[in-house]
Amino acid sequence: MIKEISKLKNADILSVACSFCNKEFKRKVRDIRASIRRRGSDANKMYCSAICSNKVKNRSITTECKQCGESVSLWLCQINSKYRKSQNAFCSTKCAATYNNKQRYVNYIPKVKDKKIKHKTCYQRICIHCNIEYTTQNKISSYCSGRCRNLNLKLHSFAHKSSGKSRSKIEEYLEQKLTTDYPNLEIKFNDKDTIYYELDIHIPKYNLAFELNGVFHYLPIYGEETLKKTQYKDQQKLLRCKEKNIDLHVINLGNTCFSKERGDIIYNTIIDIIKSRSGQSRTV
Repeated sequence: MIKEISKLKNADILSVACSFCNKEFKRKVRDIRASIRRRGSDANKMYCSAICSNKVKNRSITTECKQCGESVSLWLCQINSKYRKSQNAFCSTKCAATYNNKQRYVNYIPKVKDKKIKHKTCYQRICIHCNIEYTTQNKISSYCSGRCRNLNLKLHSFAHKSSGKSRSKIEEYLEQKLTTDYPNLEIKFNDKDTIYYELDIHIPKYNLAFELNGVFHYLPIYGEETLKKTQYKDQQKLLRCKEKNIDLHVINLGNTCFSKERGDIIYNTIIDIIKSRSGQSRTV
């Protein structure tokens, strides 16, 4: 071995056979020379791993499995390894998993990020709608759920939308009626392209637009900040419509439930405005 590497460079890689298992492995000449300096008389013996080296030297100890009690042989290189997480010995991975899982439940300590835990104050309230007592952390809470709030304020026809849609029942009802009575008139519903704010109903031919405002535009149902944002958008719509010479009509829907009678009243109001602007009958 010494004669073979004498003419090689330190960075060269040499194929070597393990002296115990005869397995071929590759090693740099630099590492081979270092091992020769350490071993001296055993310089010609090379091992592919520390396990093969310990088997030759018979450096092992016998202990019991921590889970089942069977005898286990461990090499010193395994015991002294820096990657060893525990000093316990197991005969198989099954025993190791069983033992460790039990210890996790026995020694479980919940992690607390902040030692000073702040307990929030809870208040006992009685729901205005259903008269049921409930606990809340909100000082000004009046309803036990959003359903009771909507039912008490009669918002269920406007607040409860069908899945995947953001339009109220009255908007859908008016769209169906207008498209039926005015098939040849271009009417845009939920138009967001003209003034970059949504217009519920827009008729470009007559420069007409209609906004159907529910109770959310006038009362702080979802808080004062939300109401201010909604009213700010309403003001911006009026300004943008004036800039585009669009006559915007705001219709207050109030907090009444949806019905065909209520829908017909609003529909007739819209029709009267269209007729006054166009001077034509309904079948345009």
